[in-house]
Amino acid sequence: MTPKHKLYPAMPYTSYRQMSREDSDAIYAYLMTQKPVTAPSVEADLRFPYNVRFAVRLWDMLFLKDTLPDASTGQSADWTRGRYLAHALGHCAECHTPRGAFGQMQDAKTLQGGDLGRIGAPDITPAALAARGWTGADLQASFATGIAKQGLDSCAGCHGFDGQGKPHVAVAMNGNSTLRQSDPRNLIA
Repeated sequence: MTPKHKLYPAMPYTSYRQMSREDSDAIYAYLMTQKPVTAPSVEADLRFPYNVRFAVRLWDMLFLKDTLPDASTGQSADWTRGRYLAHALGHCAECHTPRGAFGQMQDAKTLQGGDLGRIGAPDITPAALAARGWTGADLQASFATGIAKQGLDSCAGCHGFDGQGKPHVAVAMNGNSTLRQSDPRNLIA
């Protein structure tokens, strides 16, 4: 069935559109196993010019590309798979790449860091990661376990190595109710 109107793309559609059909089918199958959330529907409240569907088509014509940006080079099967995981499924460039005046990714600066308002997404190019002490093994461990020696400083710098906090500086993470909220925005901020 073809939609009556061009649908608004879900963020980060510029990356997700690179996903293989097999992977998108697997994600759909997983989502269909989840219990629906009981919540009222919310009316769309997009303001001008975002409420003009033609603007999405115009943006696509100007900025949507069929190629993935690269921050490194390679041809091996591992490199190609990593590129796909980082750019399509992981959509790393969506936050870690600076944006232009119209919200388009600046491909010439792929993965060189992005401004996310109150926080910044760091430069995660191979050279920048290596300069901060990351190795391939460290990245593999971080993605597999969520823990890496280079990432404890992000939180531990303020909240202490064991999450005990620092008086008059940062609250303790151990037992903190913010960690148990279903909405992660406060924790992330």
